[in-house]
Amino acid sequence: MDSHAGSINTSIGKYLSFLLLLFLFIAVLIGCSTLKLESIWRERDMTVDGRGEDWRGTKYYLEDTSISLGLINDDHDLYVSLMTENRMLIGQIMMQGLTLWLDPKGGKEKAFGIKFPLGRQKGEKMTPDSMENFDRERMMERFQEALTEMEILGPGDEVVEKLSLDDAKGIDAELRVEGGLLIYEIKVPLSPSEEYPYAVGAGKGDVVGIGFCLLYTSPSPRDR
Repeated sequence: MDSHAGSINTSIGKYLSFLLLLFLFIAVLIGCSTLKLESIWRERDMTVDGRGEDWRGTKYYLEDTSISLGLINDDHDLYVSLMTENRMLIGQIMMQGLTLWLDPKGGKEKAFGIKFPLGRQKGEKMTPDSMENFDRERMMERFQEALTEMEILGPGDEVVEKLSLDDAKGIDAELRVEGGLLIYEIKVPLSPSEEYPYAVGAGKGDVVGIGFCLLYTSPSPRDR
């Protein structure tokens, strides 16, 4: 069911009571455009492993951004995947990190965010000198280190908690870059509970706003 963004069918299928309708807003990637996409009911086992095999035939291809997006849900969890071969975007994610924002009211509010991977630490800047002495091997080592933790945010950009992936309270996330392809996968509980306090806060048939945020800043003229 891989689809192009321009031809996405926004009608609601037969699984109305089980599907979530999701609004994708990727401000950095597509200039604040809003797309209405339909999450698919989970009919197979899903493994969050960064390999993408569980997403065959279920992705939307967003032509303007060179990314494929997958949205699947069941009674308990929302699964999201993002895949791209765009080298600039992959580099930005590796350096800057990536934040998934979820708005259970179907809008664009930063109600609940998960930053994974974390990217560079605060205060660590790329300068012309550091770019000139760029060490790819060291960058990959640090990128792998950034894949062991996530940050819970919101409302807004405030960091609520920093967690190891092994301690993420119902949230599973994985990211791999192999053969020039980045695959990002994440599973998030739909409803909060004592066991899983961090969740979308949505139920069957709800409309949920989903956004990906890159902390991208254009280089100054002297840095170009």
